Amino acid sequence: MLRRQLVAATLMMIAAGCGVADGKTASSVPAATTTATVTVTAKPDPVEQTGTLELGQTADVGFARMTALQVDPDVPVDNYKPQKRWSSVLVRACATVDRDKDGDPVQVSWAPWTVNDRQDGVYQITGLTGGVTYPVPTYPTETPQTLNKGQCIKGWVTFNVAPGVKLASVTYTSDAAPRPVTWNF
Repeated sequence: MLRRQLVAATLMMIAAGCGVADGKTASSVPAATTTATVTVTAKPDPVEQTGTLELGQTADVGFARMTALQVDPDVPVDNYKPQKRWSSVLVRACATVDRDKDGDPVQVSWAPWTVNDRQDGVYQITGLTGGVTYPVPTYPTETPQTLNKGQCIKGWVTFNVAPGVKLASVTYTSDAAPRPVTWNF
């Protein structure tokens, strides 16, 4: 900032002194105008790395950025009578590593996700793939989907949940991630 001020002051002194050449006085020469343009590059929102997040916040899990976006605590259960209640969470994953340069490909599926109730109960994914209707778009279920660096995928992950419990959060836990990440509802 100080350097810009010194440059501006020097330019003004040079412009003021230019008017005495060729027999003209400083008052008869138009003043020079200098315009400086400063470009400020906005930094992206910081990516949360640890702790408990709120829905919509993004976590860097080392190989991807994960975001839990929305929760639907009561998804209709159709064609599967043994289960009384399902819940779904809309999640987004964006690969941040290049599988050709950084090693293993980024693969995403339902498996690392769980939901948690307010009494410390943990609920797994449904594990069902045929004969049922899940919210769409559906996050990759049993067969992981490979993502290239910069590629993102968004969809609903669906869980078996006990009737009557109030859900508190969703957690992403993977052996490839440095630590579990939890989003509060």
